[in-house]
Amino acid sequence: MDPGIPVNGVRLGHDLSIGSTVSFQCDPGYRLSHDEPLVCEKNHFWSHPLPSCDASCGGDIRGPGGIILSPG
Repeated sequence: MDPGIPVNGVRLGHDLSIGSTVSFQCDPGYRLSHDEPLVCEKNHFWSHPLPSCDASCGGDIRGPGGIILSPG
């Protein structure tokens, strides 16, 4: 079963078979909610829920279309 890919992030690892692990990275300006890899368990479920990529508050994110300023 595909664990998915967090919004504003990427998945590292393509093997989704039992015993395999996948990890995630976030786009610049975002922080991963938890960085432990997911392991595909024998019951065909992943060891943890999909992490999220959260925007930092009080900074700025530079992208190809300009700058997004965060309040604070």
